[in-house]
Amino acid sequence: MNHIATKSVVLLLSCLALPALAATYRWVDENGVVHYSDRPRENAELVEVPTAQTYTPSARPGARAAGQSAATPAGTRGPAQEQAAYQSLRVVRPAPQETYRNIGGELAVSLSLSPALKPGHRLRVLYDGQPWPSWPERLLSYTLSGVYRGEHNIKAEVVGADGKVVASSDTVTFFVHQTSVNNRARN
Repeated sequence: MNHIATKSVVLLLSCLALPALAATYRWVDENGVVHYSDRPRENAELVEVPTAQTYTPSARPGARAAGQSAATPAGTRGPAQEQAAYQSLRVVRPAPQETYRNIGGELAVSLSLSPALKPGHRLRVLYDGQPWPSWPERLLSYTLSGVYRGEHNIKAEVVGADGKVVASSDTVTFFVHQTSVNNRARN
């Protein structure tokens, strides 16, 4: 890297390190080009720069505040803890409103679950509102057979050992189009 490029990089990094509360001035030159600077100049106006938006995450699900006692004995899980066992469950594929063409009845479905499936829990996938009978209960990806033309939906659930749903995804609607031999292209 040459000497000028090095100075440019150092200058750029120095500018990024300037305090966020520094005054900012705006002016328009004789050619109509708008300029900004941290130094005042003739005919420049002070610009109000809003503070940066920040995010503070809430406590992890199932985490206890200091001094808070557990509601259930060690080694057992109450209903609220069972619900908080999973942070997210979603259908990754098919994507919402996605259209598939000529899939020959085979649809690859992928799920995302965080954290991993707990012992005693199983996955259940609902296709058009009905449980898919051959879905492997612990797999996050599987190919469904017999998915043909039309509008369909997929939803995933985690089912506890007691048979109750402890987590569920949003329902994803997708479409399958199949070329018909009756609609051949005409020359």
